[in-house]
Amino acid sequence: MNIAPIYEIFAVEPLSFTTSPVIVVTVQTNPGGYLRGEWFLLVPENEGMLFAQRVSLNDSELPPGYVTFDGAWFLNELREQAVAKLRSYIFETREHLASSYLRGATETLRTDESRLVHMWMRGLCITSLVEMARTTECEPLIKFLDWVGTLPRLQLAPVPRRRVPG
Repeated sequence: MNIAPIYEIFAVEPLSFTTSPVIVVTVQTNPGGYLRGEWFLLVPENEGMLFAQRVSLNDSELPPGYVTFDGAWFLNELREQAVAKLRSYIFETREHLASSYLRGATETLRTDESRLVHMWMRGLCITSLVEMARTTECEPLIKFLDWVGTLPRLQLAPVPRRRVPG
């Protein structure tokens, strides 16, 4: 199997965060011919947090059968691993509220690159986005994140109140 490097981006149900956590998954075939992927979890708390994992799968060792172990399957597996890490993080950091946050399934919504652009321009998870660009092996993601790093940040200012006569 030969898979060119690709990535997908998912927004996660807020789970008490002011901005949704984001999951980025990558997959490609490495020079040895087996699947290699990564997941990144950006949690917009404090200055932002990044969790990451690289995963390999030698698909030649898999017996033929009921499931097709292709790039789509692998991307989904990586997304599920990132969701499990987020749920574990919530359990560890919100012990007394975790059961209410984690009562149901954690929803992920496929989104596009604009999600990461919004984060960068709002000043969210800046260090995490830079670290993801430095550590990913996915060339298209590196190029995109390098471009994101050239974008300006939004200048936020309060709106002055207008004087109302009378």
